Amino acid sequence: MPVKSVDVRKLGLATDGGGTRLLNGPHFQMWVTTWPHGRKGRMHCHNCDETLYVIDGELTVTLPDGEIHVLRPGMAVMITGGTFYRLENTGPDKVIYLGHNPRPTETMRTIEYATRQDHNPGEGKATPPRFTTLLP
Repeated sequence: MPVKSVDVRKLGLATDGGGTRLLNGPHFQMWVTTWPHGRKGRMHCHNCDETLYVIDGELTVTLPDGEIHVLRPGMAVMITGGTFYRLENTGPDKVIYLGHNPRPTETMRTIEYATRQDHNPGEGKATPPRFTTLLP
């Protein structure tokens, strides 16, 4: 099926936490993530550019130098590959955001800021898909 419609907000509202991959292909992946109030991620970077778009709630992006970007519904942040950042749900309710980047899951790398080590050493080891898969 080459075309699929998804109500991303509804999908995010139905999720208590974590992410749902929507699309994975040889040159692109997309997911929706839902985090509860107060959840904070680790400072990290990826081996590619990334875009995050807030659908509901408030997502704060913090850089190592203390620079802060507060995103509310309808706002996006573009993060270049190799830029370290941390995400946090700073709103009173859950945050739902859509993310995408130009790498398939299989070649995605996540580097931790504190250790400069690969967060998921198993990532990037599998063969990337030859064709795009529309998931849920």
